[in-house]
Amino acid sequence: METQEQRLIEEPRPIRWSVAMLAGLVIGAWFLILPRGIPWSSVTFFSAAVLGRVMPPDVPFLAAAVLHMALSVCYALVIAPVVHRLRPELAILGGAVIGFGLYLLNLAAVYYLFHWAYGREPAVIVAHVLFGAFAAGAYRGLASRRRGISDVAPPPGP
Repeated sequence: METQEQRLIEEPRPIRWSVAMLAGLVIGAWFLILPRGIPWSSVTFFSAAVLGRVMPPDVPFLAAAVLHMALSVCYALVIAPVVHRLRPELAILGGAVIGFGLYLLNLAAVYYLFHWAYGREPAVIVAHVLFGAFAAGAYRGLASRRRGISDVAPPPGP
């Protein structure tokens, strides 16, 4: 007879898209408050920034914030399928690597489409790598926490 613990080990865990979106919103909000992901940056909450990239002064803060949050959710939806089966510490490392890959895609798009937003790239690299690591950690933490009590095997008893 198969125990619940064996079934948990053998059944593949599906990607939890709603949890990935929540992780993107949570980490996106963090990066909205601290635009480069760290408190000792010269960019403040009131700066119009999209994932570490400061927008020109004529871009309204609200437009940048909406774009930032949408991009955060999209990035988290890219990160989640890669890290959902990894151990948490490897998921964070993998998220950082994916964050760097997403930076390269972002750099190509900005370079070819928005020349005015190109510049100060080391800070943008750090923001993307930190976002990837934080989003992966948030996804793994939220996905494991929100499974429910019925998924946990009861402790052995007399």
